[in-house]
Amino acid sequence: MVLLADGFLIDCGSSGYGEKRAQILAEIINEVGPSRLSREGMRP
Repeated sequence: MVLLADGFLIDCGSSGYGEKRAQILAEIINEVGPSRLSREGMRP
């Protein structure tokens, strides 16, 4: 799981793939900043 600064948790899965997904997501957030990410199009 990835814990975002606004308190949201994102479940990336529990397998080895999930860990890699979490790393990629963290890299994206660190590169572009959280303000560039949108909740539009995300599943509830």
